[in-house]
Amino acid sequence: MGRPKNNKVIHPDSRKARWMQKNIKRKAKKNAKKIKPDPVFERARWFATQVQHIDREEYTYDEIYALTVMFFQRNDDMLENISKKGSVKARALQLLKDKEIEAFGIGVDVPDLTKKGNVEFLLGWDMNIGGMAAIRMRKVRRTDSYSEDQLHSIINTLVGDKDEEE
Repeated sequence: MGRPKNNKVIHPDSRKARWMQKNIKRKAKKNAKKIKPDPVFERARWFATQVQHIDREEYTYDEIYALTVMFFQRNDDMLENISKKGSVKARALQLLKDKEIEAFGIGVDVPDLTKKGNVEFLLGWDMNIGGMAAIRMRKVRRTDSYSEDQLHSIINTLVGDKDEEE
């Protein structure tokens, strides 16, 4: 009686061992490609956390616009600290920011916070990708109608609401 075929010992330098290692690497690479973050999902998660911190029932379009600008500025502090070193991560963050701002000119999908039902869903959302279908999205475009002062006052109003509750 010989050994069962599945438990056969394979020499590490054999063709079969190289073939098996190649398959393992290919599967790992394939799985890594599947895990790439979806920008719309990441945006929805960020908005959901902001909604949970601010805790309001409805938002105006101006407030959604201001939140979108805050979303694009979310990595600025980290980028400032890292850029001094000139690392690869700093370049990657800058590239991500540039791509997001370019997309903002065309229009980006963000959760529609003007609908009370959508805000309620985001407050109770468990942040899994399966819930994305239930979130109604709205396209927000960069416009020149908002000055920096207007944006800062809207952001301060939103952040002020959060600070008053705490």
